[in-house]
Amino acid sequence: MINDASTDGTLAKLHAFAARNSHVKIINKTINEGVAAARNSGLDVATGEWIGFMDPDDALVDAGYQYLVEHFLDENIDVLSFQVKDLVRVDDNEALKYDCDPSGAVEWEGNGKDFFCAFKTWVTWIFFYRASYLKQCRARFPKLCYLEDTIFNLCVFLNNARVRRVTSALYYYMIRPGAATSYQYITHKKQRAIITSIMSAIDVHEQYKATSGAKVQQRLVERQKFHAFGVAGRLLNSDYTLDEMKAISKKLQQYHILPLGDGKKDKVYTSLLCHPWLYKMVTPFYKLMFKIR
Repeated sequence: MINDASTDGTLAKLHAFAARNSHVKIINKTINEGVAAARNSGLDVATGEWIGFMDPDDALVDAGYQYLVEHFLDENIDVLSFQVKDLVRVDDNEALKYDCDPSGAVEWEGNGKDFFCAFKTWVTWIFFYRASYLKQCRARFPKLCYLEDTIFNLCVFLNNARVRRVTSALYYYMIRPGAATSYQYITHKKQRAIITSIMSAIDVHEQYKATSGAKVQQRLVERQKFHAFGVAGRLLNSDYTLDEMKAISKKLQQYHILPLGDGKKDKVYTSLLCHPWLYKMVTPFYKLMFKIR
């Protein structure tokens, strides 16, 4: 368990938990470096055969990982995919209904490239990874504030992992309505960091396109378009200069990501990305509409 230089009572709670569970290790970091660095620190000291990642405010079915080990893990796979249930949490003190059913069955099995083309691989918390395989493919989390899971999984799945997907619902993902995640609630500094992270992810996708077959290439382009769509929206609430926007536009066109799609919003965002000067015309109205800081 990694304490990323917390300033509340987290460390004391971790020590109390470790006192009741002798197998638990605690890494106490004195400098906050973010989730990517924290997870890499955990990977460096993990000694178990299988590794799972959880977001700090989510929850897992009691003995959920143990259930996976007893029913679905064997020497024939490197990654196990399981199901998640969204839980809407309005008040931290409210009682939540944890009703996931860990029982399930295998619904898909194959290689990592086929899995990448057929299913979502945005996050790491719905997967259980063989530790030796992660070392073999040298999977690491990049030091970014956004999409670090996506880049990690590109390495995992496109190195042709052996994957099994089961119907067991083990993970509870917490959704907090009104959380400051919308474009209009993010400061320019944070927005810049997110856009930089997305562009880094687009770059990594491009690198994999050069060494992939046609089917995987198509999937990578789809993912790049999705991420470029996010960049287009976020630029509306950013302090990017026209020259910086032109640099983004040039890269996206060089990668053959534009146009984004046939939808109305796809076409609007494609126009903005192809002609960055349009942002200077549209952004003032957008900020006025949402009263952006």
